[in-house]
Amino acid sequence: MLSRTPKFDAKITDLLNAVPLGERTCSMTGETWTFDQEHLDWCRRLQVPPSSISPKTRVKILLGFATGIALWKKTHAWTGEPILSCVHPDSPYQIITDKEWHAFDPSEPSGELDPNQSILPQIERLAYSIPVPALCDTGTNANTVGVDLVNAVDCYMGFGGLDMKRLMYFSVGTGCEDSVDLTNNYSLRESFSSNHCERLFRCQFTFESRDCLNTAFLFDCRNCEFCFGAVNQRNKKYLWFHEQLSKEEWERRRARADLRSFAVFREWVGRFRDFIEKEAVWPENFNVGSEDSTGDYLSDCLRCHKGFWQKGSRDCFWSPFNEQCEGCSFVVWAGHDSDSYSSNVFACQGMRCCSLGLYSRNLEYCFLCVSCEDCFGCVGLKHKRFHIFNRPYSEEEYWKRVDEIKTKMLERGEYGMIFSAAMSLMGFPFSAGDSFHGYTELERKQFGIPDYDVTKGSVINPDGSALRSEDIPDHLDHIDPSRFVGKPIYDSQAKRFYSVTPQEFTFYQRHRLPFPRQHFLSRLKNLFVYCNGPFAEESSICESCGKSLLVHPNRQFSKRRILCEVCYLAYLEKNG
Repeated sequence: MLSRTPKFDAKITDLLNAVPLGERTCSMTGETWTFDQEHLDWCRRLQVPPSSISPKTRVKILLGFATGIALWKKTHAWTGEPILSCVHPDSPYQIITDKEWHAFDPSEPSGELDPNQSILPQIERLAYSIPVPALCDTGTNANTVGVDLVNAVDCYMGFGGLDMKRLMYFSVGTGCEDSVDLTNNYSLRESFSSNHCERLFRCQFTFESRDCLNTAFLFDCRNCEFCFGAVNQRNKKYLWFHEQLSKEEWERRRARADLRSFAVFREWVGRFRDFIEKEAVWPENFNVGSEDSTGDYLSDCLRCHKGFWQKGSRDCFWSPFNEQCEGCSFVVWAGHDSDSYSSNVFACQGMRCCSLGLYSRNLEYCFLCVSCEDCFGCVGLKHKRFHIFNRPYSEEEYWKRVDEIKTKMLERGEYGMIFSAAMSLMGFPFSAGDSFHGYTELERKQFGIPDYDVTKGSVINPDGSALRSEDIPDHLDHIDPSRFVGKPIYDSQAKRFYSVTPQEFTFYQRHRLPFPRQHFLSRLKNLFVYCNGPFAEESSICESCGKSLLVHPNRQFSKRRILCEVCYLAYLEKNG
């Protein structure tokens, strides 16, 4: 097959043949990193130049474009009326409703892409001139309020998820139902306040656990039921902080542990954290069924290196937070993608440096494009082919111009660079990167992250005086729904108002749980910190055999008893 971009292909081949391996300095952060043979092999495979920024920096920036956990009121670009949006009111983006956006055709803007000038600022100006969807709704959801959801039904305040039903306050997951306060979960039912769990039923405050039911305060447990306070347990029943009880005694104690009282609930949470600190052992990683792979939270992956939170992926490199991806490098917050580089997209193939693309192939430097093919530097297109800067071209003219553009970008050292942080639709301070990592003040400066005022665009705007979280009675039974349900409550720590819906209140009543004292965004962030971190790696040793380990640190539990895989499995055999 003849090359469609012969000038670019010749230049990138010459560049990669001459590039030296070894230590490099990140142009953004100044940190040193090693450009090794594996990096070079991926550059050749995907026809991209060596990066001027470190792998960690690239991933941190890409995660700043991924779905966060915040909603605002922002002015509609056409009507001037405030509408619900994931775009902060101070952002330069113009917004319209998702239904309007899907019907809107932004083809043929007033200008053309100038290949002799830097390309990225031109694309950024184009992006700000075209309305974007307020909630990134895929059109597959019903009776749902949320962002970046697929097949969600009767959900409220969800941020990134697939096949969800009757959920409230959640971020990232698949196939969950009838639950509240979830992060990173699969197939949960009637559960509350859980992170990174699978197949739970009626479980509360549970982490890193699978196949459990009717439990509370679990860490790293499998196939347990009717347990209250347990770590590293397998196939257990009627445990109370590892004390084996009879069915009758367990039920008596459980009835006395009245979690409807916020003070009681907080006391048990504190005791559980102490229990994890003192009693739990941690595996070197939480990988399951993954071969020839490195990283953490890999499930059924093959040859995924420097991976993190990946499921069912093959042959991926530095591509955290993806599912069912293959042959991708630096593809972040993605699913069902192949042969792509430096992008956050869904169900795409052959993407290069794209953001928020859907069902597309062979796009480069495109933003918010759906069902498109062979496009370059485009924003907001749907069902288009052979477009540059939102303008249509013949196939022959398209490839001629793309070859010229890419060659000049490569000569300037621009090809392979990422969109600026200002182009993040949700904003870095409210993105997945902030949830999983949090950007330091230094990183905000290095990455050029804009500051947004969290007091602006509040979804809840009380007409008069509002309740404060300190005003809430301790016990759920003492809550007067007419005074507290559906009313604005001020969270002084988050500096934001929140409210509890009637459906949410009914859930707390049914499951005997306390009335919330925090804004839901704070509650979700507090769950995220129970994960190991995606970016930092640190050296450790197995507490049992002394083997050297490379682990991802945990923000909640800085002092952990870590075991290598062999010793961890032996520990479970003996104690779990």
